[in-house]
Amino acid sequence: MAITSGEVLAELKAYGQNTAGSFTGIRAHIKHVAAENHTDTNQGAYISFFTTPIASTTLAEVARFTDTGRFGIGTTAPNKLVEIVTQSADSLRLTSYNNGAAAGTFQCVKGRGTLSSPLRTKSGDSIAGFNGFGFYAADDVSAGTLTGLLAQFLYVAAENFTSTNQGTFWKLNTTAIGATSPVQRVQIDENGITLADAHNLVTGTTTGMKIGTVGGASGQKLGFFNQTPIVQPLLATGAGKVVDDVITVLQNLGLCRQS
Repeated sequence: MAITSGEVLAELKAYGQNTAGSFTGIRAHIKHVAAENHTDTNQGAYISFFTTPIASTTLAEVARFTDTGRFGIGTTAPNKLVEIVTQSADSLRLTSYNNGAAAGTFQCVKGRGTLSSPLRTKSGDSIAGFNGFGFYAADDVSAGTLTGLLAQFLYVAAENFTSTNQGTFWKLNTTAIGATSPVQRVQIDENGITLADAHNLVTGTTTGMKIGTVGGASGQKLGFFNQTPIVQPLLATGAGKVVDDVITVLQNLGLCRQS
């Protein structure tokens, strides 16, 4: 008879024992399962992994390699090449130990073409990124629906890559309150930091901020205090204690600097 969808093709079972030494059931399990009704040309299969939590006797599937090669942890139907689903606030951690300064990193590689014949990265291609999604509903008790893309952190090719020209830029996209689609807010490239039109740089401080170089005869800075921009003037000390005290106060507020 032909193999039918869901039929176990092969499996590895591990059994537990109670304090009396009796076998109590399967406590770890790897199953190779038919993903479809098998014919001469269609014989898809997947692999499931089952474990039993500590202080429990309930076996549950915890991971699966699908028939298309996707890997899911906490899900039997991963939507991407690798998908992790959890009902807790667990995080994904990368730990490394070495005697150098380097730490573990996440690396993304973008190429056009195919695995056997890759082609160069072109201007405008995203070479790495992090995307944020959520769930929406009418209230806090109704079932939620997956949103579209809402926030994005992208690394982008700024030119067609050659052996000597591989410029990139970074951009940040967010979704405004009351909207559902992200737009670009910030870009960092070889020319510096660019804010989108009609967007402000806001700092959460009441003591002012300074932009520019520190020290030096030509090191003027643009100071901000209570939303009022002031270019710091060059002031000389030594004109008396009162003047020096005033200069100190102004320096602390970021409104002037000492020559």
